[in-house]
Formats: sequence, structure tokens, C-alpha cells
Amino acid sequence: MEQIDFCDVKFRTNELERLDIREFKSAGLLNGRVSTDIIFRDGLKVNLNVYAFRPNGYLNLAFPKETGHSDEAIRLDTSHCYFGGYRYWFICSGRGDNQCNNRVGVLYRAGLDFACRHCHNLTYESNATGKSKLYIITRWDRLRGKIIKLIPKVRRKKYAGKATKNNVKLANLMRQYEENKGRVFLTLERMQVKEKNNKEKAGT
Repeated sequence: MEQIDFCDVKFRTNELERLDIREFKSAGLLNGRVSTDIIFRDGLKVNLNVYAFRPNGYLNLAFPKETGHSDEAIRLDTSHCYFGGYRYWFICSGRGDNQCNNRVGVLYRAGLDFACRHCHNLTYESNATGKSKLYIITRWDRLRGKIIKLIPKVRRKKYAGKATKNNVKLANLMRQYEENKGRVFLTLERMQVKEKNNKEKAGT
């Protein structure tokens, strides 16, 4: 049985283990019925059975008997993408008696319980400026998306001698995009260096 190691992740929230729907997709775990093992950083080995059948589905986590933890079922849901196709989401069941039911891309493990960062009351790891690395990159990517959508709408740069509203808006977005480019690249470079150092430490 194939083993998938989820240890190597770029974004860690309070150093907790996690399940990322993007990693599920890239590993081919969202194609019908799939069974495999997941090995986490702390050595916990969990048997995973995925039943991904649109429009929804679920996955079942079977923990080792020695943990005394019963199997956990996590529901799946789908949403349509803007340019066609669809993507899967986890449905967070919350913790204890709380019913979250939010669609999320990542579930974090506290002890043996998987839930979203809101249910676990987590915050993203911050950089020296106090803003999370994930926020910096995500914000820059959103700016790019806004620019792409706005460009076709700018049919005239000027009207009656004045810059059109869309042209002014586009110029502001482009300025923000360029101003944050260096910061994003620096953040990515630091993350790559940190990831490389962690791998070298793990190999020693």
C-alpha cells in the first residue's frame, strides 16, 4: 500500500499537523475510491479511505488501536471554479458539541482531533512585520487576479481629457502589485531557505 508523507508543507500553523485538500488532489486521492496510509511528522500512521464522488463524498481516518481513538469521518464538498471545472473542500465538523460545517481547504490536528483553524483558535505563523507569510502571498495573488479581470474593461484610457475610472483603478492596482512584488519574492526566498535548512537538519 502506498504511503504518503504529509510532513513537507510550506505553511505551518502553530506547528500542527494538517490535512491539505491541495495535497490530496496532487497525490491523486480525489479520484473516486482510494485507500492509502498517511504518516505524520510525529510518526502517527493513519489509514485513509477516500470516497470522492461528486457532488460530495467523504474520507475515513482509521487510527491505530493503541491510540484508543475511534475512526473519524470527514465530509467532502465541491464548488464550481470560475473558469470551469470544480474543486473539493473539507467540511469541518467542529470540536466537541460545536457544529462548524464550514468548507475549508485545510484541517489541523490537535491531539487526534481534526478541525479548521477557527475551531482550534489558531493564527498563522507571522513574519517580522507581524503579518503572516500566507497573507502577503495571498494578497499579492488577489491583486493579480483583479488586474486580469479589469484589463478587458479598460477600453478608453481617457474620456473628455480625463482618465477613466477603470484606468485609474487599474493604475492603482498595478502600483500596489509592483510595490509588493519584492516583498513577496523575499518572503518566498526566506521560506525556501527555511525549508532547506529544516530538511538538512532532518537528514543529520
